[in-house]
Amino acid sequence: MAKQLGWPKEEVVRVLHGFELAELVEKCSIAHTTKVFGVTPDSKLSQKIDSLFQTHQQEVSGKTVSDWLALRLLLRRHKPEVLLVDLNDETAQAQLHKLVQDPSNFLAGVRLVGIRRDGAETFHSDQSLCFRLILRNDCSDQQLRNAIISKEIEHAEPATRQVLIANSPAPTEAMSNSPIGINSEN
Repeated sequence: MAKQLGWPKEEVVRVLHGFELAELVEKCSIAHTTKVFGVTPDSKLSQKIDSLFQTHQQEVSGKTVSDWLALRLLLRRHKPEVLLVDLNDETAQAQLHKLVQDPSNFLAGVRLVGIRRDGAETFHSDQSLCFRLILRNDCSDQQLRNAIISKEIEHAEPATRQVLIANSPAPTEAMSNSPIGINSEN
């Protein structure tokens, strides 16, 4: 690149670093990693997700943003394999509906993983928002990693996807009829 531009190599490195800081380019390894975006206004949850990205760099890469506008901008440039959604955010359902209905089809083929506060009320959604997994805020790093890496139900139809709640009892009959598609059949 330096030769093509006629610039010194050090100058090209500085310019590329500036582009990286401005998030115009992204440095990534050639090895495949699961691309993940997270959206949460909760700084502790954001730190937990970012820590996972740092700890498992060979398997997972991505970004965490604090608001839905930042997520939309990120989705215009890159498409993740997994989207982590903070279900404690009161606007999550409405914002997800906007993304699902967007003609750009931002979420086509993206696995949704929800994270909710321990003891929070059940997140109600229609079938257009089928989460492949719902975790609690207090889930372990290993549970979060497994939710991101595991692809065992990725290609299932929305009506048959099984949604589990980590650290919770097995799904009950009442849960199997819930609008987020919790299914107790294997």
